[in-house]
Amino acid sequence: MNYFEMINQYRFDEVVKETLPWVRTNQEARIAFLRVFMLKEHIYLLDESVYTLLQRAADSGNPYAQYALGRYHSVRHPEKDSIQRSVDLFREAWNVGIADAGAGLSMSWSFGDFGEVDLDEANGYLEDALKQGSELAKQRKLKNVLFGNDGLEADAEKAMEMVNDYIRQDEEAGIAPNGMWYFLRGRVYDELGDRYQGLPDFTRATELGIVPAWYWRAYTAGYENGDEVLHKKVFDDLLFEGANHNDAQCITSAAAELYDNLDDIAGDDEEKRAQISNHIIALYNRAATYGYTLAMIMLGDIFRDGDLGQEESIDSAEGCYAMAALNDDEEGYTRLLGLWADEKIDLDDETAALYILRAVRLGSDDMLEFLIDAYHEGRMDDYKDEIEKYYIPRFEALKEQEEAEATENTENTESTETTEPTEPAPLESTGDALKAYIKQCSEYCDRAEKILQEHDDPSPIADMAREVIRLGGWLGQFEHTLSAAYTATKRMAECLYEHPRLLLRLKETELDILEYIEASQNQGRSMTITDDLRDEIYQLRQNIQAADEGRFEDIKTDRMLKDDPVEWTKEYEDAIDAADHEAYQHLGDVPRGMGFCFAYWAEKRNALARRGIEWRSPHSMNPHVIFD
Repeated sequence: MNYFEMINQYRFDEVVKETLPWVRTNQEARIAFLRVFMLKEHIYLLDESVYTLLQRAADSGNPYAQYALGRYHSVRHPEKDSIQRSVDLFREAWNVGIADAGAGLSMSWSFGDFGEVDLDEANGYLEDALKQGSELAKQRKLKNVLFGNDGLEADAEKAMEMVNDYIRQDEEAGIAPNGMWYFLRGRVYDELGDRYQGLPDFTRATELGIVPAWYWRAYTAGYENGDEVLHKKVFDDLLFEGANHNDAQCITSAAAELYDNLDDIAGDDEEKRAQISNHIIALYNRAATYGYTLAMIMLGDIFRDGDLGQEESIDSAEGCYAMAALNDDEEGYTRLLGLWADEKIDLDDETAALYILRAVRLGSDDMLEFLIDAYHEGRMDDYKDEIEKYYIPRFEALKEQEEAEATENTENTESTETTEPTEPAPLESTGDALKAYIKQCSEYCDRAEKILQEHDDPSPIADMAREVIRLGGWLGQFEHTLSAAYTATKRMAECLYEHPRLLLRLKETELDILEYIEASQNQGRSMTITDDLRDEIYQLRQNIQAADEGRFEDIKTDRMLKDDPVEWTKEYEDAIDAADHEAYQHLGDVPRGMGFCFAYWAEKRNALARRGIEWRSPHSMNPHVIFD
């Protein structure tokens, strides 16, 4: 059996042990050896005996072992000084011509492993490694172009050209196919909005030994291009198979699926519930062991909140969040800072500032303002150049964007206020004008429904609802447009969330239209739907008044799950659109599948906190319910 067949069978330990003696003299051995260390998911699956083997070979001067050991240290952090060890090992290997070590140094500069971030150095090493044919450098460059990392603009079309070139180059050189290129081509299709076209590539990648391709194969086969599962059995079967191949994302999703059905499975049997809860935690632990940071975050949340029958343990939560942070997850740092802000853990100001810096390095915009404040207070002098070069311009650009959006919203509001008709105008009463208003209302409803179906940024819906109130109320004055006006207000009301006062206005408009319909039909009594709507409006008014007076315990809803009553306050309603928009700015690369809600809630909570609002997610309000 050749080396690449062993990779295809996920026998990574054997590949390293079989190829290491021959990496200097045999091209196939060298390529197979280096491919094992391209993915952090594969490095996490290596046995400890491989680590010992690499140490011995590196100490004896094998430069390929030095590079591989550097990757092991940078990914798994087996020692306290692993970051410095990885940098030193990459340098040693690079100095004797190991191209992949140049890509390793590039990533070290990107992540601040030298003590600072320097994207010029990062890109310089990356380009040099590319010239020497490094597959790790090709992978890094492709991801940078696809997702817009290291100062590049995201360009999925260019990424498609690149990955097709990589596949063609391997074919022309007679090199065994690299499953990473097929996996990444599937990701490119996803970024281009046609995920399902990438299913053959995800399938091919799993056949070529790429562990993380299993989740994407299951997700794509089960969900196709949407966010609702279409083929449940196909999804579950592939998820199970992926878990058997140690795909941590599949394991986490399987745990979430089990958690979602906990009540149905266990019922009132507390012993069975405890057994299943322990199994769920074991699955999260297994996924965390394989380096999946979302599993670490979820475990931390369980311990922080005392969920799944666990005793609340801030120490355990802190350990899980710290593990995620060590694995370069910005949310790990954000969670740690959240514990610090809530006075549940102690951090000195220097450590807190460093955590904020690391979160910003990893892409967090939520922490930018805190970082800039620390900089102006003189607490970040050691990182002054880095902050001035990268983060102050980023902060200023975000502020300019927020100001531009605020100006645009103000102008739109002023325009709406000045153009909203108060008296019937001859032009606006014409058949053509009324048809245009009906069409506009229908388009607003279509857009709002699509936003919700695709789990996109919901912040534009409020402005569309205001327009439907304005146009629908006008249409409700003409007998032949009453039905269209009612349909538009009813559809939009079903799309409007977290805006109780705006929803009240919308339902009051809907009620006015229904009463016009009753009058035009000369009905002697109120229609049932009208009575029901009056009841809804009455309860909305009661809840809003209770929130305004701080009587949150008097708020009543017919929802099965609990929501944070702060959502009924005017302060929340005034802030939620901007907070949602900010949250979704950070979620561009997050698949709208299993686990998306947790990423969204985390971003939303942070965005609201920046606006002075403390909000608890549905998961926090319903600790015994699983969300996917």
